[in-house]
Amino acid sequence: MKKALPLLLMVFTTLIGCKSETGNDSLLIDHLPRNPAVIVKTENLGALKTDLINNEFLNLFGESDIYTRLSRLLSPLTHVHPKGETVIALNEVGKNSFDFTLVAENHPEIFSIDSSLSRSAKTLSYEGRQFKELSIEEAKLYSLSFDNIFLLSSSQLLIENVIRNLGESKSEESLRKLYRVSEDNAAASIFIHHENGAPLLREILSASSLSILAASGEWTTLDISVDPNKLQASGITTFSETNSQPQTGEPRHSELENLIPVNASAASIFSHIQPKADKSVDSIYYTITEGSKMVINNDAVIALRSTDPEAFSDHLGPFIQTQYDFRDFRLHSLSEEFNGDIFSLINIDFKAAVFSEIGDMIVFGETEDALKSFIINYQNNTVLSKLPSYTGVRKNLADTYSVHTIINLNELGENNSVFSENITQSLKKKKLTDARLLGIQKTTDNGFSLVNIYTEKMDTGVATTGMVTQVFNTTLENELATRPQFVINHRSKQREVVVQDIQNYLYLINPSGKVLWKKKLDSRIIGDIEQVDLYRNGRLQLAFNTSGKFYIVDRNGNDVAPFPKTFEEPITQPLAVFDYDKNKNYRFCIVSGNTIHMINREGKQVNGFVYKKSKGALLNQPKHIRIGRRDYLIFQEHPDQLKILHRTGKPRITPEQNFALSGNPVFLYDDKFSTTTASGDLIQLDQQGRVSSVNMDLQEGHLIDATINTFVSISENKLRIKDQEITLDYGIYTEPRIFYIYDTIYIAITDTQSNKVYVFNSRGELLENFPVYGNSAIDLHDMDNDKKIEIVTRGDAATVIVYQLN
Repeated sequence: MKKALPLLLMVFTTLIGCKSETGNDSLLIDHLPRNPAVIVKTENLGALKTDLINNEFLNLFGESDIYTRLSRLLSPLTHVHPKGETVIALNEVGKNSFDFTLVAENHPEIFSIDSSLSRSAKTLSYEGRQFKELSIEEAKLYSLSFDNIFLLSSSQLLIENVIRNLGESKSEESLRKLYRVSEDNAAASIFIHHENGAPLLREILSASSLSILAASGEWTTLDISVDPNKLQASGITTFSETNSQPQTGEPRHSELENLIPVNASAASIFSHIQPKADKSVDSIYYTITEGSKMVINNDAVIALRSTDPEAFSDHLGPFIQTQYDFRDFRLHSLSEEFNGDIFSLINIDFKAAVFSEIGDMIVFGETEDALKSFIINYQNNTVLSKLPSYTGVRKNLADTYSVHTIINLNELGENNSVFSENITQSLKKKKLTDARLLGIQKTTDNGFSLVNIYTEKMDTGVATTGMVTQVFNTTLENELATRPQFVINHRSKQREVVVQDIQNYLYLINPSGKVLWKKKLDSRIIGDIEQVDLYRNGRLQLAFNTSGKFYIVDRNGNDVAPFPKTFEEPITQPLAVFDYDKNKNYRFCIVSGNTIHMINREGKQVNGFVYKKSKGALLNQPKHIRIGRRDYLIFQEHPDQLKILHRTGKPRITPEQNFALSGNPVFLYDDKFSTTTASGDLIQLDQQGRVSSVNMDLQEGHLIDATINTFVSISENKLRIKDQEITLDYGIYTEPRIFYIYDTIYIAITDTQSNKVYVFNSRGELLENFPVYGNSAIDLHDMDNDKKIEIVTRGDAATVIVYQLN
């Protein structure tokens, strides 16, 4: 995007130098109804729907009337499954009433309806061509197929419009040229006709935003890239011969951009003001070269740079009522007689109450407080351009422009200058989980305008040590069934997130929160997912059990032969993976009640393993512990038998006594095999089978975790970390989990009743800014290798949340 002028030249050459098309070169848009207001083109409709659902910025509009109406209108698209290029158009069929038409290449499975929905179909005819009327629940749809083309519309009139124009002229030439230069690999390309789409645009944007973005254009097209934390769009606005481009002067960078206060909710920079010759505009206004409108606490401030600021200020003298000093500046209140014609030069409706001369600028305030706030930030140099967040957005936009707009998305509900009144009111009910900026640019030159839009997460630019910020919040189609956990991407060496929902779909989510794939499983995953390198080539697979199968799948979600494996009885415990010598000669231990299956890398039974039946169903996942050069396999038999075996499954240690076990795992703690009894005692076995016991005063239902030097337990509301006891609020707590990363120990626990995630250090001290919101046990790693720690947990019923510890 930095190379704006070469791109302008390229697109200009493409659009203007391109001759009219001839022959039978048909495009999908040629089959749309005439006079569309908006067209959306995508190569992957399914992925686009997922991206839109998870983009936090777009979800801000979820409670607005226009979002609700369009969502209801387009809801039948869930039944459409095109392969490849698809276009969807909106046409106005009544005053402020729109219907859609979808066009895609036909195939046998393009349209399928859930069998649980009531539906019926009948055949209609128009001008000798048949089409179908489909009734699905309360909705009526109309479909038409011809020449390998499939159309679906919410309007019979639009289908008839298409039929009337079959074989007639193609869509308008300017649109066809735009369509041809749109990006094929974009998530979507959007084409907006300014006149036909005006009723729709007015429901979305404020009048001032429309005047800046649309001006007198004919078409605007935007190629869109979407993920949960970012939205990027770039495209052009074209002008018809009868509707020429506005006079804006040569695009350039404006230093006014560096004066936007840090507390501004929105700002637009006009880099080159070039007024038309107009006798109604006073000649002094022609000294204005550039300008900016900033919104501070919902009041506007306008800064105009003049080649003769002193003369400009003198010109305002007859309208001054009072004068007073504020800090080092003189403020002048303006009378009602000041009509503000100057603001029409930048298409802004603005009523100035006060102004001040600041350097070579004349700065007007809609209110005194707004102007004072601008001055304070100007003096202190507390400006948006100083924030790293601004730099992050700015580097994705062009250096030179005609209009440059920055919006603080967290303030949209309090800022009526950007969106329509209805949307602004709906945004009051919403709040972004992180502060973010939206950057919009328009660069007008050579008969068209280049448009760039970009938004991503931002921080506040102040010291963030100890802060906990949300990286992403991804909503899945169904409620979560398992806790989210991190897995390694062997290509990038970063960590991604895996989780399963209640419909038994397994998801892989990248570090930006984008769902990469989902895979249908037979049933619920038991325990955690393990990672293995089955082929010993550095490529990692996911290994896990459900109640019905033992799976190994690759990073793309494909089953790895000869897996999955099924067994005669249901699997009852999480998969245990044993890699005795760290040479990837894996043994997979699968438990079905009291039956133990030991499987090798080829999916075959290990014949030399003799422990195949336990006396009772195992209490928990089998475990491998290595001490020195000796391997110990641990199986807890219900209700009181602790088996410690050789690799072969033969007994290695026989405890000198049995215990009523709590069901907690066995850990190597203090160089001994350690777990707890149902009565709350810590029991420890040495390698000779000798037993020691300590009364820990743990209540029934307690949970533990341990490392070689650290023992942690939760009993009712008492969390014990080594010798420190922390009293928490009463709640329902997950098992405590110990993490060791970058030479630091973290202990995490979640109260699923109050949705609070706690993280402590090894001294039992709660980390700053905790607890945070969460509803499952967490996983903790440096997800993107930036030396900052991330936490993944369940949020609401269907959401995965990743936080970052700064």
